[in-house]
Amino acid sequence: MLYKLRSFVVLIVLGALAFWGCGDDNGSGPGKVEVQDSISIKSVTPNSGLVEGIQTDFVVAVAYHLASADSGELNVGFNNVQIDQFNIVSDAKAFVAKGSGEHQFSVSVFPKNWGDAGDFKAYVNLSEHPHGPSWTPLATDTRVLTFE
Repeated sequence: MLYKLRSFVVLIVLGALAFWGCGDDNGSGPGKVEVQDSISIKSVTPNSGLVEGIQTDFVVAVAYHLASADSGELNVGFNNVQIDQFNIVSDAKAFVAKGSGEHQFSVSVFPKNWGDAGDFKAYVNLSEHPHGPSWTPLATDTRVLTFE
């Protein structure tokens, strides 16, 4: 009987030690949420009824979170020249500090109806600032826009 009691106590102590040792303080353990860079398009106006080749004023509203750098750059573009490539509107950059926020881009572009080949899209990205002439965005998002 004493042997069974000792074995039971040993199992309880080992189990408690194993459970107690699971936690860590480096921010990556269970229950810890690692915040990442993100950007999302909240709305694009207009988002439908577009006419190909007619210069259109767009308002693109975004929400972003910058965690990996002290400062960042928001960009907006459209695939109005090549179906698989987004042209960044060079005079619409926005510079942001580390943290979360929202921004509205007001830009004017000529929409391109790609028909059966694919969709016309608005594109946004969040990049580190400053960055070199060639870089990879920290986060991106797209929104499909439709024609009449």
